[in-house]
Amino acid sequence: MKKILFILLFFSALLNVDVTSAKNDAPKFGKVSPDEINATVCPIDSNAHAYYLFDRGRSYFSYNDVQGFMIYYERHFRIKIVDKSGLDYATISIPYYENGSSRENLGNIKACSYNMENGKVVKTPLKGSSIFDEKTSKNWRQKKFALSNVKEGSVIEVTYTKNSKLLSSLPSWQFQYFIPVMDSEYDVRIPEYFNYNQFHRGVVQVKTDISSESGMIPQSNGQNISYINKCFLYKIGKVPAFPIGEELTTPDNYICKVDYELSSYKFPNSLLKSFSSTWEDVDKVLMDDGDFGERLKSTGFLKDEAKLIAARSKDELEKMNEALRFIKSKMKWNEYNSCWCSDPLKKTYETGTGNSADINLNLVGLLKQLDLEAYPVVLSTRSNGMIHPVSPSINQMNYAIALCKIGGANYLLDATDKYSEPNVLPVRCLNGEGRIVDYKNLGWVPLLSGKKSRSMAYYNVALNSEGKFSGKIDFADYDFDAMKKRNTVTDYDSEDKYIEKLQENNAGLLVKNFQFTNLDTTGVELKYQYDVDISDKVDVAGDLLYFVPLLFDAHEKNPFTLAQREYPIEYAYPYSETVISNIEIPSGYKIESLPKSAKVSAYGDNFQMVYNTAQEGNKLVVKSTISVNQTLIPAMNYQEIKGFFEKVVEKHLEKVVLKKI
Repeated sequence: MKKILFILLFFSALLNVDVTSAKNDAPKFGKVSPDEINATVCPIDSNAHAYYLFDRGRSYFSYNDVQGFMIYYERHFRIKIVDKSGLDYATISIPYYENGSSRENLGNIKACSYNMENGKVVKTPLKGSSIFDEKTSKNWRQKKFALSNVKEGSVIEVTYTKNSKLLSSLPSWQFQYFIPVMDSEYDVRIPEYFNYNQFHRGVVQVKTDISSESGMIPQSNGQNISYINKCFLYKIGKVPAFPIGEELTTPDNYICKVDYELSSYKFPNSLLKSFSSTWEDVDKVLMDDGDFGERLKSTGFLKDEAKLIAARSKDELEKMNEALRFIKSKMKWNEYNSCWCSDPLKKTYETGTGNSADINLNLVGLLKQLDLEAYPVVLSTRSNGMIHPVSPSINQMNYAIALCKIGGANYLLDATDKYSEPNVLPVRCLNGEGRIVDYKNLGWVPLLSGKKSRSMAYYNVALNSEGKFSGKIDFADYDFDAMKKRNTVTDYDSEDKYIEKLQENNAGLLVKNFQFTNLDTTGVELKYQYDVDISDKVDVAGDLLYFVPLLFDAHEKNPFTLAQREYPIEYAYPYSETVISNIEIPSGYKIESLPKSAKVSAYGDNFQMVYNTAQEGNKLVVKSTISVNQTLIPAMNYQEIKGFFEKVVEKHLEKVVLKKI
């Protein structure tokens, strides 16, 4: 299948445009100065664990009679390792495309680490035997290596090249990373025959110098063909690290970079070749592909299992649920995301393992054998970034799930997670919309289908005069929270091991007995109960007892800590959490002070906290419910949401004061 590359446009960077010629002042490989190695702090960020001294790139076209125009790409960068937390940046991964004869040729890899020893610069070159090649998806591989002799203070340097006949694959360039970049420059030279759309994203300002130069195609008859190169030189210095914050799908949607999309080309004395595409074109390519749509034509091996499911099911909903349960029990996900099958469906079914497409296209096949209306749906996972509907591209997709239509309702299904439910997909899938793939029933479907997750914690405990609680805690989780908790608990070797870790992570908690209900049964609430003793939660001062009434479920820290945020807040799904503390007051004490009831809201009541306190005889009852009803909040509302959670923390940390009578 030919590679089709149309890249996501999310939002634009600010660009200054000048017309100047590029100045060639590229650093030389190996010419690392003692000053670079002796530096102890990043000049623009004293908290940085590492930073790019420079990152330089170049893309250009060259012509030969055998292959025609080819794209050449060169990259050269140096990174300063400041402290031990920056050592991970000495492990390098370089991705490249490969699909049969359509491939990027990656080579000329050189890398060194540099240190000061006895006042001299000592370099440790990368050995060729240290470079590993591995497949990361159907059409992508990567070269991976770790530089040796890297320690605090080291400088590392890497350079490599790529070349390709894939004219749609003009390399993108990333100006911003999770560490600062002191100098970033990208030089792109495009023959006049090619038209590329440029897509900029991020909020960091990039300077672009635009110029032109002549190029030439040599001819055997000596009558060479001249053309004009359009030259773009992107330059930026002192780029701050991308600020990692809570509640974000993927930084790749917002980090500062430039991407390219081939829109058309026209050679002399030939017609214009346009690469405009539609999602219907993408659908057809997928349905006709041997590793996608063609696989669904061979699902007869599922017929016998379909008969068994149909015999024990009373209606279509039960058939669907039974099919989902069966595939989840039959097949195990190998943790590879893909919208392409790795093998024929029968083979992966029989081996019992596969990637997301292998498993969920088997599910689609079983649903069809049950005479249910079912289709595959392709999507981009949260870590892969958002799909932009106006930029049709197969390359945006990296995952496949199943859609079943019953009674006019859509049910999204993913059998890779043993605790998923209809319309309760793994969080990795909750990323906007997915594309239904079929010849006739086309279109988009929301991946979050109106589900709101819920959790509840109910403390029913007694406090003694020594400041210790004892009693029970009852929990109930629903939908996404239930799926998350089931996976968390069952990831341990046993429930006992989970409880051991729970106690380790919650100082003062002793779980004497516990019980889980519906731990392995989806579609119903997950319940669990602990018999507990709780210490270290009460301050004793003379005849006074002080404590936070929500105990282990109080919000103690604001999840939003950035001074400012220039990208949206993104939640995977709406949720509500309720905590109720029913606390028996010790004999001989009275309530001296009690937090006041309060209601806090933000963003048009999409964020709410209702906090109530009351005294009922010798019992204190405190109830807090927090609701988040919006999953995407613009950056301009960041301070409002940050302020909301600040008030939540303040209220949750208010203490009850008991006084001895």
